[in-house]
Amino acid sequence: MRHAWQPSGAYTHVRLIAVAHCLAYSSLALACARSDLGQCTSPDSLWSVAPQRFDAPSDVPLRAGRYRLTMVAAVDSTQQLTAVGSLELWTAPPDRRHPPNRSITYFLQGASDIDLARVGSPSVAYPVSSRAPDSAGVELSYDAESGTVEAWLGNSYSPALMRMDQGTVLLILTADSTRVRGRWRSGGRRPWPSGYFCVDALPLRSPSRGA
Repeated sequence: MRHAWQPSGAYTHVRLIAVAHCLAYSSLALACARSDLGQCTSPDSLWSVAPQRFDAPSDVPLRAGRYRLTMVAAVDSTQQLTAVGSLELWTAPPDRRHPPNRSITYFLQGASDIDLARVGSPSVAYPVSSRAPDSAGVELSYDAESGTVEAWLGNSYSPALMRMDQGTVLLILTADSTRVRGRWRSGGRRPWPSGYFCVDALPLRSPSRGA
């Protein structure tokens, strides 16, 4: 089931400094230079802690804009894989906000240039860079019954096509005005990869000279 979270194994998640890896991505060099973004670290009790609850989608500290997405996968106690990419979010079209299950609200869509092959190639039905309204690379959903928020990569909600065992799901565990953190897992049939993630706001682009 898409919304069932089951820890996939006894993986040891070790904190990893992601800033150095981030510098390899030229589009994110400015963000990495800002010390306030810091390193992406695993939330405590990654696979047992309850996710943060929100009273409404508007309480989630994510808005339309540009972010840095860091995903870390633990291979074993000594080896980790890290991927860093940009993430752009925009408001979901009104006709896509509510599926038949009225407790779910799809409030943001987006696209990312993150290279999932760097974290073990988790499942996707199509590229996370997709900007098509019916198959956005990233889609955030709010569950009014649980108050929790998930982001799906490469498998947005579709009223016409049911994509089972595909996509990668990110569950928000902690969120404030500076950072969103959580755990993620592949939606495919194999138990790995899985790990933790961080979302940090990128600085606004400076106006071009002569504008």
